[in-house]
Amino acid sequence: MTLSRSFALLTIGGLLCGCRSLSEEARTAARLLGQRTAIARSELNEAKDSLQRLTSGSDYGFYRRYAEREKWGEVLRQVEGEVSSVEAKVSSDIAKRVADNSPDSNEPILRLAAESNAILDRALVRLRLPRERASAIRQARDEGPKEVGLLATSVSDLENRTRPKFVQCDALAREFAWKAQDLAQRRAAMSSKLDGAKSALETARNQLSSKAPDYALVADSVAKARQTLKEGDVALEELSTRLDQLGRSYSKTLIDMRIDSYLTVGRSSWNEWSDYDTESVQTLGPVTVTPEIEEYLEKLGDGEIDEAEVRRLGVDPYQNMPSDHDRQEFWIEDFGSRYYHRYSVFENGAQTETEWVPVSEAYFDANEENLGMDVVTKPYGYYEDETSEIASPPGLSYVGNPRYGSWSGTYWHWHGPYVWFDSLYGGNRYSRQDYDYWNAGFRGRKPWYGTRQGASAEEEERYGSGSGRVMRYYGGSHWSRTGGFQRQDTSLRGAGSAFRAGGPGGGGK
Repeated sequence: MTLSRSFALLTIGGLLCGCRSLSEEARTAARLLGQRTAIARSELNEAKDSLQRLTSGSDYGFYRRYAEREKWGEVLRQVEGEVSSVEAKVSSDIAKRVADNSPDSNEPILRLAAESNAILDRALVRLRLPRERASAIRQARDEGPKEVGLLATSVSDLENRTRPKFVQCDALAREFAWKAQDLAQRRAAMSSKLDGAKSALETARNQLSSKAPDYALVADSVAKARQTLKEGDVALEELSTRLDQLGRSYSKTLIDMRIDSYLTVGRSSWNEWSDYDTESVQTLGPVTVTPEIEEYLEKLGDGEIDEAEVRRLGVDPYQNMPSDHDRQEFWIEDFGSRYYHRYSVFENGAQTETEWVPVSEAYFDANEENLGMDVVTKPYGYYEDETSEIASPPGLSYVGNPRYGSWSGTYWHWHGPYVWFDSLYGGNRYSRQDYDYWNAGFRGRKPWYGTRQGASAEEEERYGSGSGRVMRYYGGSHWSRTGGFQRQDTSLRGAGSAFRAGGPGGGGK
């Protein structure tokens, strides 16, 4: 590097100190580029020195064929040109723009810095090539047989782990015809990884056993085999996970719903005879809102409430009130709800019922019409990412799948524990007509409640909260006992803001 160029690189930092019109981003980009260019020049000089030592060393006879074939010297000469081009931009164009200290230079500096950094990215990778290649080739010569032996063990291990998965894959493809093409593609992808590793291993082995081994090819083949084995392990894990998912089945049927409402009362109290402001504002509760309290609240409206009304709500009006306070006012501070579901869960043929499961208000609202329906389904023969959360009649997602039953005439006949679905609502057989109608127009897209296109207005829904037979079947549920079927959207839900009146701001006399 010339003295003038070195001076230009070193003085960019000094020029930047006086900049006020350039953006901080442009100043930083110019400074960092100058530093990075200096680092690249230093690494390039080290690479050139390293190659010089190699070519003048006693072992160069071994490396010559590879150095000439891969043109290590030419690579460094090309990198020299790339680094020099960036140095020229830094010492002339960028330095001049920094010295001009004009905001018009912000965009050009950032653009030049981005272009120069891209050149340096490539240069820094390529300048390390001769040294890295020499090291890899030397290791192939010295450690090649050992590495090939270890790789052979790894390839054999992967093949042994893959073989039973292929057997499982083929069996599932026969059982679940709709997944045959997908499974064939996954099997082929895994085979490709295994074959690639075996091919690379064979190339390395053949070279080592030849009279004039090409150690560069040995090194490349060993590296390729290692990488392909890593990819094969990942692919096998993915294949195993997918195959296991096909063999898992579960569904959740919504069998009960519950809303627990609560309220808090606001109280402002003070000493009427004090010469000072003694107001104390407190929140009392929360208390659970019973149907009786809910009915009372609907009549009460909003605004202030008196002591008797507070007691009627089940709240102690004097709770934690300062003993010297003789006046108080009350209001409904907040009203809220907590939401719960109960489910009948079928998992791999075993049925259980859950306790109350907390759910969000949004999820509760989305499924309020879906009592007695499957709200989650993942049949055998489908992946986890194909799990449906679109409500469907109970068990209908399983129809047509040989793991669960078979067609008997025009109706689906359940096998084993799945006959439970037949017993619902006093009898719940699925016809081929119903299944085809749902499968073609609703499956995975929108809920279906059992009515078909063209049905008369008098034909009632057969499934979901609006179905008469569902109401009768779940007549003993909490949802039914608390009037859920009669008022599927209670007037107090979400009414907290309407009941908040706030304190009046009392004080002393």
